[in-house]
Amino acid sequence: MLIYEAPKKDYHLASAMLMMMHKASEQTFSMMMEERKLREKARQDERNEIVRPCRNRFA
Repeated sequence: MLIYEAPKKDYHLASAMLMMMHKASEQTFSMMMEERKLREKARQDERNEIVRPCRNRFA
């Protein structure tokens, strides 16, 4: 999370720029977390595919 000083009311452009940067960083963070979840699920699925044949062999 970004911490920044609140811009003065006279600086509309600065306020807009800071808000845009803040929203972009939040969006990037949420996209990274979603990508991490997808990679973890893919790893789990891959592990399950590898483990199943091994279990059947010894059953």
